[in-house]
Amino acid sequence: MFSATLNTLTKNLGLVSAIVLLIVICLLPHITIWDEEWYMKCVYYAQEYGLTSKFIRNDPAAPMHALIYYALLPLTHGNVIGTRIINFSMCIATCFIIYKTIKVTSVTSNNAFSYSLLLFSIPSFFVIGFFAITEAPCLLFYSISVFLFLKAVTSGNNILAVILSGIFIGFAIITRQLFLLCIFPPMVLIFYKGLFKNLGMLALFVIAGFAVCTPVFFIWQDIVPTNSGIHHSLADFLTGKHLFLSFGYSFFYFMCLAPIYLYDFFKQHKKWIPVLIALGILCSFLVKSPEFLPMSGLLPRLFSLQVLTIIARIYFLITCVLAFFLVYFLAHEFIQNRHDFTQVFLILSMFVILCTPILISSQFSSRYPLQSAPLMLVFCYTRLKPVNIKLQALIFSITIIINLISVVTFFN
Repeated sequence: MFSATLNTLTKNLGLVSAIVLLIVICLLPHITIWDEEWYMKCVYYAQEYGLTSKFIRNDPAAPMHALIYYALLPLTHGNVIGTRIINFSMCIATCFIIYKTIKVTSVTSNNAFSYSLLLFSIPSFFVIGFFAITEAPCLLFYSISVFLFLKAVTSGNNILAVILSGIFIGFAIITRQLFLLCIFPPMVLIFYKGLFKNLGMLALFVIAGFAVCTPVFFIWQDIVPTNSGIHHSLADFLTGKHLFLSFGYSFFYFMCLAPIYLYDFFKQHKKWIPVLIALGILCSFLVKSPEFLPMSGLLPRLFSLQVLTIIARIYFLITCVLAFFLVYFLAHEFIQNRHDFTQVFLILSMFVILCTPILISSQFSSRYPLQSAPLMLVFCYTRLKPVNIKLQALIFSITIIINLISVVTFFN
């Protein structure tokens, strides 16, 4: 029963989602829009200046993204659909790295590759898989870094893997600078056996990572260039609005990946549910501008301004409650698995990534917490439980609809 359900869950849903996204890429208008247009213009800086400090100074945010698409111009010829298919291909490559990571970290890895394709079934992931923005290459680089680091740890002594892991996290950092914080979770390795050897591995990892990104930051004299339109600051720290949104959205993602495990968990911890709800409601009233409108490309066409205000307020309140649910869940999993470095590393890394939106003062997007999606998949693999096929079909249908809305509304 379990194997049959697992097979249905992993082999079909992710694959169908990936195929749907590829069809959407082919059918929707082949014009650059939104952030995609802004980032793709940066490719021309690489064409004009080459790999020079002038290119890095003029690129407004993500030099690695521009270099990737500059290097692939012989394949894409600057064609929009070709560029988006390359972006889609990087997501497929990320799924393959997730599969390889599961094989390294799990005793059994049946259907692991088909399971990894569930990356495409997470709500709102189509935005990352469709638009040629920075998330897809960043997730690929970061996933490679995680795989190599865990491989080095499990093998006991793999100097080359550690160095390459550092190099790839450096690439991730100069694709999305806030991944700089992801250098820190591996440091917990010092609390496990083999202190001297672990210190050597960590030193190589950090040196390799900073060797890649430090020259870029030196040229910028900051972690973002002067002319960047992206603002990273501590301005919203006291309100934490983006923090609640990040963890609240991620709870939805966990519900889609491991619904039965989460249900059983909170069934066992039901005495804490009223406390978590009360904390969420209280914090929602303490936050500045306590509202957030999901599906902002669709809902304003369906409801009046007054109704939208109510939806945004209720939605943010629910998101705050779910944020506390997720924090409690991750804290409990951390304590339960504190002797297992891999689990501790995954939980801390997810936590760090989910905290990064607090440093982006200009806006919040559902794709920010989605940057922890590869880690979520590895984390949830060993927590899969049999799911009623009707429930799974419902979850899948909802995620497909959300994904389609999240992309299609950009063009209308």
